[in-house]
Amino acid sequence: MNRAEILGVHLEGPFISPDMLGTQPPQARKVDRAFLEELLSMAPVRVITFAPEADEADLLLNMARENGIRAQLGHSPCRYEVAERVFRRGASGATHLFNAMSPLHHRAPGLAGAALAHARNAEIIPDLMHVHPGAIHVALRAVPGLYAVTDASRATGAPDGTYPFGEVTAHKCGNGLRLPDGTLAGSCLTMLQAFRNFVEIGLEPAEAVRRCSTIAADYLGLQDRGRIRKGAIADLVVLSPELTLKDVILRGKSING
Repeated sequence: MNRAEILGVHLEGPFISPDMLGTQPPQARKVDRAFLEELLSMAPVRVITFAPEADEADLLLNMARENGIRAQLGHSPCRYEVAERVFRRGASGATHLFNAMSPLHHRAPGLAGAALAHARNAEIIPDLMHVHPGAIHVALRAVPGLYAVTDASRATGAPDGTYPFGEVTAHKCGNGLRLPDGTLAGSCLTMLQAFRNFVEIGLEPAEAVRRCSTIAADYLGLQDRGRIRKGAIADLVVLSPELTLKDVILRGKSING
């Protein structure tokens, strides 16, 4: 099998704030047990993002815990105190830290501040457009389990131009993707470029590798992924000293071999 393997689903909605949709369709809704059970029956959900101000936050946390799902906070303009309470009740992470959430201010720390203070894990989009390198370093010092996500869209790898995304369109220029009003709309980042960007802003290559693979695997309980050791699945990339891609190895076999 020389293709990537889907290990599960990140349910990034619909239990989010209608005021922080990003490019999500305008179908945010309250947490509902029956509807959530229906969603969980459709696919192997590993992560759920929800807004911490949701009336039924405890219900979602409990259902996530019962099903071995990581519950993350995101897509919310909530106050620090609201997010802090939900982190203390069991939310384990933050979704694309700093983006689509109430920002950090020294008198109103917001969801971003609560994540920096209380999250054990958090995603970050290291395309150097969604988050300033300085803010990435802040997050690295604050959140032990900070790891890269691409937040990549269907336009990744495609030529520059305008592309439909549900009910909206977005314009791709290089690795950037923006709505007509200039708002960032996901990314066109690859994980290889995320790794390179981590190195560019000062991380040692070994640390960048952890942030692009091992930490995320550990967060999801995947002990046979994201590491090189006996018994682990041999999915690897081989890079040159200049960090150009030389080979991709899937389950121990070169896809170029």
